Amino acid sequence: QRHEAELTRGDAGEWQGELHIEGIEPWWPHTHGRPALHAAELRVDGAPPVPLGAVGFRQVEADTTDGGFGLRLNGEPVFARGVCWVPLDTLRLHAEPAQYREVLTRLREAGVNMVRVGGTMAYEDDAFFALCDELGMLVWQELMFANMDYPGDDAGFRAEVDAELAGQWPRWRRHACMAVVCGNSEGEQQAAMWGAAREHWQPPLFHQQLAEAVAAELPGVPYWPS
Repeated sequence: QRHEAELTRGDAGEWQGELHIEGIEPWWPHTHGRPALHAAELRVDGAPPVPLGAVGFRQVEADTTDGGFGLRLNGEPVFARGVCWVPLDTLRLHAEPAQYREVLTRLREAGVNMVRVGGTMAYEDDAFFALCDELGMLVWQELMFANMDYPGDDAGFRAEVDAELAGQWPRWRRHACMAVVCGNSEGEQQAAMWGAAREHWQPPLFHQQLAEAVAAELPGVPYWPS
């Protein structure tokens, strides 16, 4: 089937449009169904079409009933069989697409359905996320903060954080595999283990500022502070 939507150009030069499709096949993690992807392309003023890659449609929700945490995909509870991801090339930090495919395929065959990119590692590139889309692997994406205090009330530091994440939002919002964005790796755990008072476990940077940023930039992707 072919579906089309008319686009309009916004004040900042971006193209915008809405497409409403009934009965489209959703994207699922491979443990629960088919990671269905749909080809998309852009046509502007009669120019040759520009491929936009594969698009998946899914609904992700965090279930915090009774103070717990779980995920629902397309309304169904998902048990996450997860692994922590380490860059495959520790010098370049990113790897070749064939390397990503080999490792992610092995993880899929082992029954893994979620990959955690931890806050002590590095942001991955497009090839990683495209393969997670294709193979039906959920991604738990942490922001690159870990195990220490950060000067969240310092304007210069906040500007650096905003600039860093501005390079990630456009990549992440394209991919159906993006299941959770987490503010940091073990920040609250470290504060608790150091004996800090509970009111110091939840700095505004992670519990307010970044939560608001994720809600604005990645609508429909749950956020977890730590």
